[in-house]
Amino acid sequence: MAQSISSAASIRQFLTTILKGDPPTNSDLVCALDELVSAYHNTPDSFDELNDKEAPATDYDRLSALLSKRFPDFGFYAVADPLDMRLEALGVGDAIDDLADIVLDMQETLWRYENVSEADGNWYFRFSYYHWGVHIRSLSLYLCHLLHRQAQD
Repeated sequence: MAQSISSAASIRQFLTTILKGDPPTNSDLVCALDELVSAYHNTPDSFDELNDKEAPATDYDRLSALLSKRFPDFGFYAVADPLDMRLEALGVGDAIDDLADIVLDMQETLWRYENVSEADGNWYFRFSYYHWGVHIRSLSLYLCHLLHRQAQD
């Protein structure tokens, strides 16, 4: 039980870091993303069979606009599918989209913790990792390169 309380607390802290007060530095953002992944790894598997509630929708465009203002230096970056070596597999990532998708998934997860059950929050946090986890890994790599470039300047 303490693990899932920790997960909900980690999600709250992440959302506060991203959405409230001064925007975090790139280093602080990397730490916040890492803490979220760590919370995922410490969250037990569970399932709430009685869940019949739908989380309220969040306006992606409004969230994206807010994040663009908070993180004005974030932009597009190159990505590649590590399992596909064809040149056509190269693509473009978007740091603001990554952050927006992570925030949306965390908002829904926190809503489930607070409005459905601890078990449902745990389930959704783990289930949705296959979406937000990819965004975190891509965004973290982008931030790592930004930090390296800043250190060289």
